[in-house]
Amino acid sequence: MTRQLLATTIALGTLLALAACSNTPSVTVTSLATNGVTVAAGGTAQLTVTATMSDGTMQNVTAQSVFTSANSSVATVSASGLVDGVSGGSTSVTVTCQNETASAGVVVVN
Repeated sequence: MTRQLLATTIALGTLLALAACSNTPSVTVTSLATNGVTVAAGGTAQLTVTATMSDGTMQNVTAQSVFTSANSSVATVSASGLVDGVSGGSTSVTVTCQNETASAGVVVVN
């Protein structure tokens, strides 16, 4: 009886966990809050990623995003989305979150 009750409890827990995963909203990145950043050479600016979830809610997903600078001789970007101006020019930063991408223009002034 105890083994059957334990097996039923484990099976029920597994079904509940699977149901919770299937109801998790998928992420669609719709905007970068600091799109069009201008920063001085030697200065910094923080990018913020806002996502629209499949349930219609808006969430800050900056911490879950991956950032890449198109031209690191103009600006670099950290894993947290902090842009460092390196030298005068313009580039873009691409952000990826759960297979969705967006980009932000970055201008660095000397």
